[in-house]
Amino acid sequence: MRLLEPAAGQGAFFLPLLGRLVRSCRRQGVGFDALRPLIRAYEIDAHVATSLRLQTEAALEALGVDETTARRVTRDWIRNEDFLESRPRTRFTHIVGNPPYIRWDAIPDGLRNSYKARFTSFKQRADLYVAFIEHALSLLDERGQLGFLCPGTWTRNVYGGAVREAFTTLGQLKTIIDFSDTESFETSADAYPHFFCFRRGYMDRPKSDPWWAATRYAARAKRSSGHFVLRRRPSF
Repeated sequence: MRLLEPAAGQGAFFLPLLGRLVRSCRRQGVGFDALRPLIRAYEIDAHVATSLRLQTEAALEALGVDETTARRVTRDWIRNEDFLESRPRTRFTHIVGNPPYIRWDAIPDGLRNSYKARFTSFKQRADLYVAFIEHALSLLDERGQLGFLCPGTWTRNVYGGAVREAFTTLGQLKTIIDFSDTESFETSADAYPHFFCFRRGYMDRPKSDPWWAATRYAARAKRSSGHFVLRRRPSF
């Protein structure tokens, strides 16, 4: 497993895994330094990144990891960098997160021009989260899975076309859930949130499998209409 959290914040996605990872090291009889390559978390805000490092170190120590190793592991895991400007040398089996929702006009001109030059999806007044999806897809290992909680506007807006095309050509969407009518955040956010889970590559499944058939139908519908029509896994 190699987990990436591209907009870590307070570590809501990777911190709950620490107990399982530490127990796995004990069970396999390996040192805790084996944890160092397993997680990468990016946080652009220096104060938030520092707070997350301290929180992570404390959590590891509470699980029995010695102070020196906990500090070393945390230093490797948490990067105070802009994920969209990063160039990791490895791919990841799992990418999960809640990327920032920043509208086109709110992004500083210099950054906006840099992102436009790098990401084909970041155009036509796209929201910043779309670039996060594109970059995450480029770092996803074969058979790897990407799960994001983000606005669902990519399913229907013009600027989401590149994302829809990538999803239907690089693999398959396992799930899309619409949380627009649910309070998904601690504070109010007018973001029409959706959760999706994408798997890179296609599993070998017979055409008689109803979910396989529904997924391929969605791909064909997307290409003909320009919109994504499959919102959640059907029940058969």
